[in-house]
Amino acid sequence: MRINVLPAAPPQVMTMMSYPDIPQESYQWVQDNIRNGMSNLNTAAQGFLNKAMDTYKYLTDGSLTRAARKLSQEFGGLLHPNTIVALEDLHMLQSAKPIMQQYIMAQPDLRAIYHRQLCDGYSETYVDDEPGKIGDDHYYFRRVTHGLIQDVKDDPDKTWRIVEYFDDLKEGDRELTVDERMMIYERTWRAVEHYIDLKLDMTDIFNSDLGI
Repeated sequence: MRINVLPAAPPQVMTMMSYPDIPQESYQWVQDNIRNGMSNLNTAAQGFLNKAMDTYKYLTDGSLTRAARKLSQEFGGLLHPNTIVALEDLHMLQSAKPIMQQYIMAQPDLRAIYHRQLCDGYSETYVDDEPGKIGDDHYYFRRVTHGLIQDVKDDPDKTWRIVEYFDDLKEGDRELTVDERMMIYERTWRAVEHYIDLKLDMTDIFNSDLGI
């Protein structure tokens, strides 16, 4: 029997692990409203608000968020449905949460199979908002590979390339960290390639085979 023991962490970190990432727009909205209300407060109330601002800065300086992400990543996102984590075995890939499904389904080989309707493609939960697009044309592929060294498979004169993409992010999205991009590209997508070679459908919870 395997027992996962969580490392010591502040209670705030454990709380943040249980909720999705907070969009930057929400942080900005809180900050703007706090500033607008300062002028209407008396001295005592401003003292309370200053303490609130100190707490707000603690929450938004990134340290809690980074700690929560790191802890979630170490345990495969068990407590957080919207954390980017490395998924490297068949069960983990089949059980991927919606945010990771988007990046798994951006892997070009798998995406080509999906376009041919030869895999399940997380049929109950995944929504393809860019049907037919693959590789550089696909938003989630660009987000993963931005600035990374990429393998080149279809050009005999090249073995690798580095491309930077400067997309406008979709509402609610944030830039992926280098660690997150590497977890998807070097670990999760490698696992996807492995199961494609075995003709196993890592996007189907019922353990079906790929139709290739």
